[in-house]
Amino acid sequence: MVHHYGVELSLFHRVLDILGILGALWLSATLYGVPLGLYYKLAAGGAVAVFMLFAEWQALYESWRAGSIRDEALKILSVWVLTCACLVTLWFLSKSSVYFSRVTVVGWMVSTPLLLTLERVLLRNTLRHFRKAGMNTRTAAVVGPGGAALEVIDTINGSPWMGLRVEGIYDNADAARARGMELRDVEVLLQRVREQAVDCIYICYPMMHEDKIRSLVERLADSAVSVYAVPDVFVSDLLRSRWTSLGGVPLVSVFDSRMYGTNVFLKRLEDVVLGSLILLLISPAMLVIA
Repeated sequence: MVHHYGVELSLFHRVLDILGILGALWLSATLYGVPLGLYYKLAAGGAVAVFMLFAEWQALYESWRAGSIRDEALKILSVWVLTCACLVTLWFLSKSSVYFSRVTVVGWMVSTPLLLTLERVLLRNTLRHFRKAGMNTRTAAVVGPGGAALEVIDTINGSPWMGLRVEGIYDNADAARARGMELRDVEVLLQRVREQAVDCIYICYPMMHEDKIRSLVERLADSAVSVYAVPDVFVSDLLRSRWTSLGGVPLVSVFDSRMYGTNVFLKRLEDVVLGSLILLLISPAMLVIA
């Protein structure tokens, strides 16, 4: 039985992020020789609360086992920018910015995402070492024919740092033969799920096999495994498009021109608002440089 530590790692990340935010402020204030008075402590507490709120909204603490560090770093940066925008707006409205050292605040705002990203790089490298050694791993089953199945298998086998191991190939004779593995049917997969020998399942049936997909999903609904549907090439392209509806009928907008009517005004309004927030955010640094 494989032991999972997703909840513990998520909690650990939260604790490290809080320490990182507080530590970056302390380091910035110490280097500039500024005492951390009441206003700094309130700012630190507010930053932690707002960051945690936006982090949950942006799903920052979901599993990044198969995600890239670049994507995670961009997510951290986006959450921290939103946090800083809220803090600066609050300081501006309350006229409390005079109680802060601009150099200290700028140093804090710049160093925090760097520190949080560095923490994740170090933790990822540590986890990769353990996962390559066979620890903290998960078993994966790949179901269904088609090129998507081979792509999933090759991705897992070529990325040991993910901590995933292909447990078996099901209902795909070509992939099993190509990878030198035993071909198994869906009933064997369900038995392996009942034995708790499978942790996650990748369903790679083409959309023409909708009945098989629906049947397998329904039979796995009461299990404790993670189930992922891997779209074929055409569906994957459609999923990158915009979803809309026509009187309640779901539609996929493959090509759409949005720059007409009120959208032009909304785009201009968005540019002005975002530009103002960015200008407000970097104004302390501009004042220091001036």
